[in-house]
Amino acid sequence: MGNARWRRRHVHKVMSKANQLTPAFQLNLNNQIQQGLATFGKYAKKQPCLTCATSGGKVFIHNPHEKTDLAVSQPSTDANAHIQYLNINRTITAMTAGPLDPKKPGDDILLVGTQTNLLAYDVMKNKDVFYREVADGINSMTFGKVGSITEQLAIVGGNCSIQGFDSEGNELFWTVTGDNVTALALIDIDEDQLNELLVGSEDYEIRIFQNEEVISETTETDKLLALSPLYSTRFGYALGNGTIGVYDRATRVWRFKSKHGVNCIHGHDLDSDGAPELISGWANGKVEVRSDKNGEVVFRDSFSSAVASILVADYRMDGRDLVMAASVSGDVRGYLPVDTGAKVIAPGSGGAAVSDASVSDETLKLLLQQKQDLSFQIQKFEELHQVEQHPLPLQDHPPGSPQLIALDRLVGQRFFSLFTFPFLSRLSLSPPLSPFSLSVLSSHSFLPLRRSTSASRPPGTFYLFMSGWLSPSLPVVSFRWFLASPHP
Repeated sequence: MGNARWRRRHVHKVMSKANQLTPAFQLNLNNQIQQGLATFGKYAKKQPCLTCATSGGKVFIHNPHEKTDLAVSQPSTDANAHIQYLNINRTITAMTAGPLDPKKPGDDILLVGTQTNLLAYDVMKNKDVFYREVADGINSMTFGKVGSITEQLAIVGGNCSIQGFDSEGNELFWTVTGDNVTALALIDIDEDQLNELLVGSEDYEIRIFQNEEVISETTETDKLLALSPLYSTRFGYALGNGTIGVYDRATRVWRFKSKHGVNCIHGHDLDSDGAPELISGWANGKVEVRSDKNGEVVFRDSFSSAVASILVADYRMDGRDLVMAASVSGDVRGYLPVDTGAKVIAPGSGGAAVSDASVSDETLKLLLQQKQDLSFQIQKFEELHQVEQHPLPLQDHPPGSPQLIALDRLVGQRFFSLFTFPFLSRLSLSPPLSPFSLSVLSSHSFLPLRRSTSASRPPGTFYLFMSGWLSPSLPVVSFRWFLASPHP
């Protein structure tokens, strides 16, 4: 650009900071866990047991409460002492558990799907409840009541078909869909006290079934991997291309796409705000907790291997549900919601400690925002001090010719308003800038950086100015700045 010389630097991205998740406990089960093939079951005495599919067509069941007092505060870390195995001898494709038998509402039945069969198994009695051939195969499975059917059903999805079986293996529900079923979930989408069926398939469609009829159909950008109800009419979804997001009925609330693959999702309230967040497990070992409202990361953690499954249960039997994340290598971590009984100092309380339950969410968010603003302004003061102590070197150039050097900086809205001065009238550039650039420049003032007293060019003031709009919707935005010397 004429005599101007440019130098580009990397533009930093502004990312929200999330709190690190701290496990309430962790253990290693010393068994591999197949992706998406883990569930909880209360097979006897209402003790929650972690049940996972492992290699070789086997299922292992971890019951940390066996032969111990039920009032334990934490699952035993001696995992091998509390594991039993079940040989299926077939490739396991789906698995869940639930109180299928209406005569035993407190005892769960383990449901195992394969490429051609559905097995209902009584773990405590060590016997089959029923063994049913499913010609279309089983790719996904869920458990519960659907539509006007009053009985609990094992609902399975295969090659373009969906079936529901009762405790005796009778088919009480059947319908068809457009492609291979890859995800199933139950949610009362119309709030009529009856569950509708969410169905995700390989044709990129999310369909909502009311009884056997489709009442909604939404097209996504890749095949569905998982669906998870959150609350009311909201549900989360995960796609094969690394996208996760939230829908409210048929309206997308937000979505996020990663270069990594997503393996599983689940909904649970971990920040104790009364609304479940969307928790996702990733192929690179990340666990992320995102707000259901905007997708902002609230908490995160990381495993050394891919996350196989995320579940929710009262695993410590202390009356509190916790989130369980399990990796494919057998590492398991349990996370409790944030402590709502923690003591904080409320504004205007005279320094008295009060329960944070009495402090509104808006007050806490305001205090956090003020802290971030002050930290950012301190950082910018320090950067400005460094610039004043170590001015940027400029090469000599003929008198009257401007020299431009591109600088990428992160600029805060408040910082810019504090440190700007009206020097626009003293700046002239050659060649002329475009009308768009001029309109941008004319709407801002400039920051003097240092003066030049070099004998090779007239004394002048160097100006730091920006090309770009300052967005009022973001607390921190990225701009490209230029250093220029004006004509005399």
